Amino acid sequence: SLHDPDRVDRLLFDLGRYYNALTDGPIVELPDRQRVAALLRAGEAEEARRLLEACLNRYRGGIEDGLGRVE
Repeated sequence: SLHDPDRVDRLLFDLGRYYNALTDGPIVELPDRQRVAALLRAGEAEEARRLLEACLNRYRGGIEDGLGRVE
């Protein structure tokens, strides 16, 4: 849930440890993680959701996997 910024930040920290071979970097980059956390703390959940979806789309590499929106 995006209603708990601290939990989201911890989860994104964990995802940042995993490698994305398509982008030759972490699944979630540190600036993205920091921005999502800041947005959530500022009450900007929709903007944070868009940024998370952009991270997810980068990870997917344009492959349609049937997964829906970030909730």
